[in-house]
Amino acid sequence: MEKFIVGSYSDNKTSIPTACGAGLSIISLDDTKGTLSIDYQTNEIDNPSYFYINKKTDELYICSERCTVDGEITVYDYKNKIIKKQFSSNGKATCHVNYDDLTKTIYYTNYLSGDIGLYHLDTEEDDYYQFKGKSINKERQESPHPHCLIFHKNEIFVSDLGTDLIYIFDRTISNFLLKETIQVPKGYGPRHLLTFNNHLYVVCELNSIILNYSYDQASENWVLIQECATEMSELMNISNPAALKVVEKKDYRIITVSNRFSNGLRQFKVKKDGNLHFIKDIRLEGVCPRDFCFSKDGKWVLVAEQDSNFIELYKVNDEGIIEDQLVSTLKINTPVCIKTIDL
Repeated sequence: MEKFIVGSYSDNKTSIPTACGAGLSIISLDDTKGTLSIDYQTNEIDNPSYFYINKKTDELYICSERCTVDGEITVYDYKNKIIKKQFSSNGKATCHVNYDDLTKTIYYTNYLSGDIGLYHLDTEEDDYYQFKGKSINKERQESPHPHCLIFHKNEIFVSDLGTDLIYIFDRTISNFLLKETIQVPKGYGPRHLLTFNNHLYVVCELNSIILNYSYDQASENWVLIQECATEMSELMNISNPAALKVVEKKDYRIITVSNRFSNGLRQFKVKKDGNLHFIKDIRLEGVCPRDFCFSKDGKWVLVAEQDSNFIELYKVNDEGIIEDQLVSTLKINTPVCIKTIDL
Protein backbone atom coordinates (compact mmCIF):
# COMPACT_ATOMS: atom_id res chain seq x y z
CA MET A 1 0.00 0.00 0.00
CA GLU A 2 1.22 3.48 -0.84
CA LYS A 3 1.89 5.79 2.10
CA PHE A 4 1.20 9.51 2.40
CA ILE A 5 2.11 12.06 5.04
CA VAL A 6 -0.38 14.73 6.09
CA GLY A 7 0.29 17.97 7.95
CA SER A 8 -2.54 19.56 9.95
CA TYR A 9 -3.07 22.77 11.88
CA SER A 10 -2.99 21.61 15.50
CA ASP A 11 -2.71 24.66 17.78
CA ASN A 12 -5.60 27.16 17.70
CA LYS A 13 -3.75 29.55 20.01
CA THR A 14 -0.90 30.29 17.61
CA SER A 15 -2.51 29.60 14.23
CA ILE A 16 -6.10 29.64 12.95
CA PRO A 17 -9.03 29.45 15.44
CA THR A 18 -10.39 26.25 13.88
CA ALA A 19 -7.10 24.33 14.25
CA CYS A 20 -7.85 20.92 15.77
CA GLY A 21 -5.59 18.47 13.92
CA ALA A 22 -3.17 15.84 15.18
CA GLY A 23 -0.09 17.48 13.66
CA LEU A 24 1.57 14.86 11.48
CA SER A 25 -0.27 11.78 10.18
CA ILE A 26 0.98 8.87 8.08
CA ILE A 27 -1.82 7.25 6.10
CA SER A 28 -2.17 4.32 3.68
CA LEU A 29 -4.00 3.97 0.38
CA ASP A 30 -5.45 0.55 -0.38
CA ASP A 31 -5.86 0.84 -4.13
CA THR A 32 -7.68 -2.49 -4.41
CA LYS A 33 -10.49 -1.29 -2.13
CA GLY A 34 -10.25 2.45 -2.75
CA THR A 35 -9.90 3.22 0.95
CA LEU A 36 -7.62 5.25 3.22
CA SER A 37 -6.50 4.45 6.76
CA ILE A 38 -4.37 6.08 9.47
CA ASP A 39 -1.09 4.33 10.37
CA TYR A 40 0.46 6.83 12.76
CA GLN A 41 -0.10 10.27 14.25
CA THR A 42 2.00 12.57 16.42
CA ASN A 43 1.41 15.99 17.93
CA GLU A 44 5.10 16.56 18.73
CA ILE A 45 5.27 19.23 16.03
CA ASP A 46 2.63 21.95 16.09
CA ASN A 47 1.00 23.37 12.95
CA PRO A 48 3.11 21.48 10.37
CA SER A 49 1.65 23.36 7.42
CA TYR A 50 4.27 22.39 4.85
CA PHE A 51 7.22 20.01 4.54
CA TYR A 52 9.97 18.80 2.24
CA ILE A 53 10.77 15.08 2.02
CA ASN A 54 14.47 14.20 1.80
CA LYS A 55 14.44 10.62 0.50
CA LYS A 56 18.22 10.27 0.79
CA THR A 57 18.23 10.80 4.57
CA ASP A 58 14.65 9.74 5.43
CA GLU A 59 14.02 13.21 6.85
CA LEU A 60 11.21 15.70 6.76
CA TYR A 61 12.00 19.41 6.88
CA ILE A 62 8.85 20.86 8.43
CA CYS A 63 7.71 24.42 8.98
CA SER A 64 5.47 25.16 11.96
CA GLU A 65 3.13 27.97 10.97
CA ARG A 66 2.52 30.24 13.96
CA CYS A 67 0.94 33.67 13.70
CA THR A 68 1.37 35.06 17.21
CA VAL A 69 4.92 33.83 17.89
CA ASP A 70 7.88 32.96 15.69
CA GLY A 71 7.62 29.79 13.65
CA GLU A 72 9.94 26.81 13.80
CA ILE A 73 11.75 24.47 11.41
CA THR A 74 11.98 20.81 12.43
CA VAL A 75 14.20 18.07 11.02
CA TYR A 76 12.20 14.88 11.57
CA ASP A 77 13.33 11.28 10.97
CA TYR A 78 10.11 9.81 9.55
CA LYS A 79 11.23 6.17 9.65
CA ASN A 80 12.39 6.19 13.27
CA LYS A 81 9.82 8.85 14.21
CA ILE A 82 12.17 11.13 16.12
CA ILE A 83 12.95 14.86 16.06
CA LYS A 84 16.61 15.37 15.13
CA LYS A 85 16.83 19.15 15.16
CA GLN A 86 14.69 22.26 15.64
CA PHE A 87 15.44 25.93 15.13
CA SER A 88 13.47 29.16 15.02
CA SER A 89 12.38 30.63 11.70
CA ASN A 90 12.69 34.09 13.27
CA GLY A 91 9.44 35.13 11.63
CA LYS A 92 5.66 34.86 11.76
CA ALA A 93 3.47 32.43 9.77
CA THR A 94 6.22 30.25 8.31
CA CYS A 95 4.29 28.68 5.44
CA HIS A 96 6.70 27.13 2.94
CA VAL A 97 9.94 25.14 3.12
CA ASN A 98 12.29 23.82 0.45
CA TYR A 99 15.68 22.14 0.37
CA ASP A 100 18.73 22.41 -1.88
CA ASP A 101 20.60 19.10 -1.79
CA LEU A 102 23.64 20.56 -3.55
CA THR A 103 24.40 22.90 -0.67
CA LYS A 104 22.55 21.03 2.14
CA THR A 105 20.47 24.15 2.77
CA ILE A 106 16.90 24.52 4.07
CA TYR A 107 14.98 27.54 2.76
CA TYR A 108 11.71 28.88 4.18
CA THR A 109 9.26 31.77 3.89
CA ASN A 110 7.64 33.82 6.67
CA TYR A 111 4.32 35.09 5.36
CA LEU A 112 3.26 37.56 8.06
CA SER A 113 6.65 39.06 8.92
CA GLY A 114 7.51 39.41 5.22
CA ASP A 115 10.89 37.71 5.10
CA ILE A 116 12.67 34.53 3.99
CA GLY A 117 15.45 32.56 5.62
CA LEU A 118 17.98 29.84 4.95
CA TYR A 119 19.86 27.40 7.19
CA HIS A 120 22.91 25.34 6.21
CA LEU A 121 22.58 21.93 7.84
CA ASP A 122 26.33 21.19 7.78
CA THR A 123 27.64 24.51 9.09
CA GLU A 124 24.51 25.77 10.94
CA GLU A 125 25.05 29.15 9.27
CA ASP A 126 21.95 31.11 8.38
CA ASP A 127 20.82 34.18 6.46
CA TYR A 128 17.65 36.28 6.12
CA TYR A 129 16.14 38.62 3.59
CA GLN A 130 13.48 41.17 4.53
CA PHE A 131 11.07 42.20 1.79
CA LYS A 132 9.60 45.70 1.57
CA GLY A 133 6.64 47.37 -0.09
CA LYS A 134 2.93 46.82 -0.65
CA SER A 135 0.38 46.77 -3.47
CA ILE A 136 -3.15 47.96 -4.24
CA ASN A 137 -5.33 45.56 -2.21
CA LYS A 138 -5.55 47.41 1.11
CA GLU A 139 -6.83 44.40 3.04
CA ARG A 140 -4.40 41.75 1.80
CA GLN A 141 -1.43 43.69 0.40
CA GLU A 142 -0.62 46.14 3.17
CA SER A 143 2.90 44.69 3.48
CA PRO A 144 5.12 41.95 1.97
CA HIS A 145 3.84 38.36 2.21
CA PRO A 146 6.33 35.88 0.69
CA HIS A 147 4.55 32.58 0.18
CA CYS A 148 6.39 30.10 -2.03
CA LEU A 149 10.09 29.45 -2.74
CA ILE A 150 11.25 27.18 -5.58
CA PHE A 151 14.42 26.48 -7.55
CA HIS A 152 14.92 26.94 -11.27
CA LYS A 153 18.35 26.11 -12.64
CA ASN A 154 20.81 28.37 -10.78
CA GLU A 155 18.15 30.67 -9.39
CA ILE A 156 15.67 30.87 -6.51
CA PHE A 157 12.17 32.17 -7.21
CA VAL A 158 10.01 33.60 -4.40
CA SER A 159 6.40 34.75 -4.82
CA ASP A 160 5.36 37.76 -2.73
CA LEU A 161 1.58 37.99 -2.47
CA GLY A 162 1.81 41.35 -0.70
CA THR A 163 3.83 43.26 -3.29
CA ASP A 164 2.81 41.52 -6.54
CA LEU A 165 6.42 40.59 -7.25
CA ILE A 166 8.37 37.43 -8.05
CA TYR A 167 11.86 37.77 -6.58
CA ILE A 168 14.76 35.98 -8.27
CA PHE A 169 17.88 35.25 -6.18
CA ASP A 170 21.24 33.72 -7.05
CA ARG A 171 21.26 30.03 -6.06
CA THR A 172 25.00 29.53 -6.46
CA ILE A 173 26.09 31.43 -3.34
CA SER A 174 25.57 30.74 0.36
CA ASN A 175 23.44 33.79 1.20
CA PHE A 176 20.62 35.79 -0.40
CA LEU A 177 21.68 37.90 -3.38
CA LEU A 178 18.80 39.47 -5.30
CA LYS A 179 19.25 39.40 -9.09
CA GLU A 180 15.94 40.75 -10.42
CA THR A 181 12.18 40.84 -9.93
CA ILE A 182 9.17 40.06 -12.10
CA GLN A 183 6.24 42.46 -11.71
CA VAL A 184 2.92 40.60 -11.91
CA PRO A 185 -0.27 42.58 -12.62
CA LYS A 186 -1.28 44.75 -9.66
CA GLY A 187 -3.69 43.19 -7.20
CA TYR A 188 -3.20 39.61 -8.43
CA GLY A 189 -1.36 38.34 -5.32
CA PRO A 190 1.05 35.58 -6.50
CA ARG A 191 0.85 32.52 -4.22
CA HIS A 192 2.38 29.33 -5.65
CA LEU A 193 4.89 28.73 -8.44
CA LEU A 194 5.76 25.97 -10.91
CA THR A 195 8.53 25.99 -13.46
CA PHE A 196 9.74 23.60 -16.14
CA ASN A 197 11.57 24.12 -19.40
CA ASN A 198 11.45 27.88 -20.00
CA HIS A 199 8.02 28.51 -18.49
CA LEU A 200 7.00 29.88 -15.10
CA TYR A 201 3.42 29.28 -13.92
CA VAL A 202 2.12 31.51 -11.13
CA VAL A 203 -1.18 30.89 -9.36
CA CYS A 204 -2.55 34.19 -8.06
CA GLU A 205 -4.70 34.01 -4.95
CA LEU A 206 -6.42 37.39 -5.03
CA ASN A 207 -7.96 37.21 -8.50
CA SER A 208 -8.00 33.47 -9.32
CA ILE A 209 -5.65 33.54 -12.29
CA ILE A 210 -2.72 31.40 -13.44
CA LEU A 211 -0.07 33.52 -15.13
CA ASN A 212 2.12 31.83 -17.74
CA TYR A 213 5.53 33.41 -18.28
CA SER A 214 7.98 32.38 -20.99
CA TYR A 215 11.70 33.16 -20.82
CA ASP A 216 12.80 35.20 -23.82
CA GLN A 217 16.41 34.38 -24.63
CA ALA A 218 16.97 37.48 -26.75
CA SER A 219 15.91 40.03 -24.13
CA GLU A 220 16.79 37.77 -21.14
CA ASN A 221 13.42 38.59 -19.60
CA TRP A 222 10.39 36.64 -18.40
CA VAL A 223 7.47 37.61 -20.65
CA LEU A 224 3.81 37.15 -19.71
CA ILE A 225 2.18 35.21 -22.55
CA GLN A 226 -1.07 33.85 -21.07
CA GLU A 227 -3.62 34.29 -18.28
CA CYS A 228 -5.96 31.43 -17.36
CA ALA A 229 -8.84 31.51 -14.90
CA THR A 230 -8.59 28.94 -12.09
CA GLU A 231 -12.37 28.59 -11.83
CA MET A 232 -15.59 28.95 -13.85
CA SER A 233 -16.69 32.56 -14.33
CA GLU A 234 -19.58 32.55 -11.85
CA LEU A 235 -17.25 31.41 -9.04
CA MET A 236 -14.21 33.53 -9.84
CA ASN A 237 -14.88 36.10 -7.13
CA ILE A 238 -14.86 33.49 -4.35
CA SER A 239 -12.50 30.76 -5.57
CA ASN A 240 -9.26 31.72 -3.72
CA PRO A 241 -6.84 29.27 -5.36
CA ALA A 242 -4.29 27.47 -3.19
CA ALA A 243 -2.21 24.54 -4.50
CA LEU A 244 -0.72 24.06 -7.97
CA LYS A 245 0.62 20.64 -9.08
CA VAL A 246 1.88 19.08 -12.30
CA VAL A 247 1.61 15.44 -13.41
CA GLU A 248 3.97 14.02 -16.03
CA LYS A 249 2.34 11.75 -18.61
CA LYS A 250 4.17 9.94 -21.40
CA ASP A 251 3.80 12.67 -24.01
CA TYR A 252 2.42 15.65 -22.09
CA ARG A 253 1.88 17.31 -18.72
CA ILE A 254 -1.29 18.17 -16.81
CA ILE A 255 -1.47 21.05 -14.33
CA THR A 256 -4.11 20.99 -11.59
CA VAL A 257 -5.07 23.87 -9.30
CA SER A 258 -7.27 23.78 -6.19
CA ASN A 259 -9.81 26.50 -5.36
CA ARG A 260 -10.30 26.73 -1.60
CA PHE A 261 -13.50 28.73 -1.24
CA SER A 262 -15.39 27.42 -4.28
CA ASN A 263 -14.40 23.83 -3.37
CA GLY A 264 -13.14 22.65 -6.71
CA LEU A 265 -10.20 21.57 -8.84
CA ARG A 266 -9.45 22.75 -12.37
CA GLN A 267 -7.19 20.88 -14.79
CA PHE A 268 -5.18 22.11 -17.79
CA LYS A 269 -3.14 20.30 -20.39
CA VAL A 270 0.27 21.81 -21.06
CA LYS A 271 0.61 22.13 -24.84
CA LYS A 272 3.91 21.71 -26.66
CA ASP A 273 4.43 25.49 -26.78
CA GLY A 274 3.95 25.71 -22.99
CA ASN A 275 0.48 27.26 -23.14
CA LEU A 276 -2.30 25.90 -20.95
CA HIS A 277 -5.45 24.37 -22.41
CA PHE A 278 -8.49 23.96 -20.14
CA ILE A 279 -9.62 20.36 -19.64
CA LYS A 280 -12.09 20.06 -16.79
CA ASP A 281 -13.57 21.39 -13.54
CA ILE A 282 -14.11 18.96 -10.66
CA ARG A 283 -16.62 19.84 -7.96
CA LEU A 284 -15.58 18.41 -4.60
CA GLU A 285 -17.73 17.10 -1.76
CA GLY A 286 -15.69 18.76 0.98
CA VAL A 287 -14.86 22.32 1.97
CA CYS A 288 -11.57 24.18 1.45
CA PRO A 289 -9.23 21.97 -0.63
CA ARG A 290 -6.01 23.39 0.76
CA ASP A 291 -3.74 20.80 -0.86
CA PHE A 292 -3.83 17.61 -2.91
CA CYS A 293 -1.49 14.83 -4.01
CA PHE A 294 -1.49 12.29 -6.83
CA SER A 295 -0.49 8.70 -6.16
CA LYS A 296 2.77 7.49 -7.70
CA ASP A 297 1.00 5.48 -10.37
CA GLY A 298 -1.17 8.49 -11.23
CA LYS A 299 -4.42 6.58 -10.71
CA TRP A 300 -5.62 8.38 -7.56
CA VAL A 301 -5.72 11.88 -6.11
CA LEU A 302 -6.02 12.64 -2.40
CA VAL A 303 -7.47 16.05 -1.48
CA ALA A 304 -6.89 17.68 1.92
CA GLU A 305 -10.16 19.41 2.86
CA GLN A 306 -9.14 21.82 5.62
CA ASP A 307 -12.58 22.93 6.81
CA SER A 308 -14.35 19.58 6.35
CA ASN A 309 -11.72 17.77 8.44
CA PHE A 310 -11.08 14.88 6.10
CA ILE A 311 -9.07 13.58 3.13
CA GLU A 312 -11.05 12.86 -0.03
CA LEU A 313 -10.08 10.14 -2.50
CA TYR A 314 -10.88 10.33 -6.23
CA LYS A 315 -9.88 8.16 -9.18
CA VAL A 316 -7.79 9.49 -12.07
CA ASN A 317 -8.16 8.02 -15.57
CA ASP A 318 -5.34 6.94 -17.89
CA GLU A 319 -5.21 10.42 -19.48
CA GLY A 320 -4.57 12.03 -16.08
CA ILE A 321 -8.07 13.49 -15.74
CA ILE A 322 -9.73 13.35 -12.33
CA GLU A 323 -13.08 11.56 -12.23
CA ASP A 324 -16.11 13.22 -10.65
CA GLN A 325 -17.25 10.50 -8.26
CA LEU A 326 -15.94 10.62 -4.70
CA VAL A 327 -14.57 7.16 -3.81
CA SER A 328 -13.98 7.46 -0.05
CA THR A 329 -12.95 9.80 2.77
CA LEU A 330 -10.69 9.63 5.83
CA LYS A 331 -11.29 11.69 8.96
CA ILE A 332 -8.28 13.94 9.66
CA ASN A 333 -8.83 17.34 11.27
CA THR A 334 -7.69 20.58 9.56
CA PRO A 335 -5.37 18.97 6.98
CA VAL A 336 -3.34 21.52 4.98
CA CYS A 337 -0.49 19.59 3.32
CA ILE A 338 -0.23 16.09 1.82
CA LYS A 339 2.59 14.26 0.00
CA THR A 340 3.41 10.71 -0.99
CA ILE A 341 6.22 9.10 0.99
CA ASP A 342 8.36 5.94 0.77
CA LEU A 343 7.91 3.76 3.86
